[in-house]
Parts: sequence; structure tokens; C-alpha cells
Amino acid sequence: GNDNDFTSSGFDTADQVTDTPTNNKCTWSSISHGPTTTKPTLSNGGTQIGAGSLGDCCVGATMSVSSGKWYWEYEMTSGTGGTPAQILGVMTDGYVMSSGAANLEGERGYYTTGQKSSGGTLTSYDNSWAVGDRMGVAVDLDNDSIYFAKNNTFQNSGDPTSGASKTGAAFTDLTGGPWFPFVWGGGNRASTVIFNEDDFEYTPPANFKALATANLPAPTIKDGTANFQTTLYT
Repeated sequence: GNDNDFTSSGFDTADQVTDTPTNNKCTWSSISHGPTTTKPTLSNGGTQIGAGSLGDCCVGATMSVSSGKWYWEYEMTSGTGGTPAQILGVMTDGYVMSSGAANLEGERGYYTTGQKSSGGTLTSYDNSWAVGDRMGVAVDLDNDSIYFAKNNTFQNSGDPTSGASKTGAAFTDLTGGPWFPFVWGGGNRASTVIFNEDDFEYTPPANFKALATANLPAPTIKDGTANFQTTLYT
């Protein structure tokens, strides 16, 4: 050839994901946010939120699920001053991604204060969390429950592998769906979400999977052309 070669520079292993046309990984969605007047600044393939850009608003993910067992991680990476107010968890249909934590609807989440949040109502739960804490979210939709971990310790003595007993679950009412990951922020903290299993800091609970198309249930209609045809009338 002509020796016109490219050399990569400034990349680490986390900058390259194993997405393929048949196995896409979940990310934050650039069109799922609220309120409509506030839009977070996303980078690194929709996995990072810039400091201050999530002020008093929410962002949702690109994938939703109604069954199965799922795990992902999240970390506030920088920012100081004020209160690091964030709520991490899942939302469902009928959600309201509004300004102010008290205005949320349809969510089940873990607040940085150590409280848990449902429909904008905060109740006691466990430890507070802050910049540098690696948070884990384990959602067991086969048993309608969700668990949260701080630095690999599930809060409230939770055991995501407990199945129908739902030991220490933050919430046990995740019926219906679909449910999708979300985060609400009221402070100036930057953050990273980790949906790619190759980048998990901790091992997921047994039988919990990463949100990726290869792990999703097979679609009921595998070939759309068999159920949708154009009919021409003359």
C-alpha cells in the first residue's frame, strides 16, 4: 500500500465496547430526558454525563425490559460543592421525568441521601453515597424486585439471588413494565454508567445479565415481513 496508516492515541480499554450489529449494548438515550427544556450532555457513546448538565432533570436508557434478571453499575466521577443529589434506579411507562425529585412519578430509585424513592416519595433505606462510590443495580423482574449495592455491598442486607423471598429488596412491586434504567440529578456531579459487562468492576449476582440485545428475549415476531405487507389496490 501507500503506508497511509492510522495509529490510535489516547484510548484505553473502556473506550472500546464490543457492540456488534447483533449485540448492541444499552446506553443513556439522547431523546429520553426531562423536563423537555433541560437536556443532559452525553459523551463516550452515551455512557457519561457532564458535570452540571443533569441539573434538576432525568435521563432514561435505550433499552427496557419486562422480565428477567438484569445488572448494571453507575458512578459519580467528579464534582464538588452543594449536595450531590441523584436518584438511580428504574422507571416504567407513565413516568414523569420532571424537575425536582418530589415531582417524579413511576420510578423506583436509590437517593444519594441513603433514602429510597417511589413516586417522588422518599423513605428510609440505608447508606448515603457520593462521588467515587461504585453503585450496582440488580433488577429481578421475575420476582418484581430491585436491589442496590454500594461498592459491592447490597444495601439493607439485600440478596438478589433470594428469588421469591426477595430478601432485603429495596422494592418488591415492579409489576407490569416495561422498566428501563434512569437517573435523576440535582447537583453538579459528572457520572458514568456501565451497561457493558466487560467493564463491570464487580461480578453480577448469579444469573443476572447485562442489558444487551443478545441477552434480551427472542421477539415474538422474528420476521416483520411475515406480518406486515403492502397491499396495492387498483
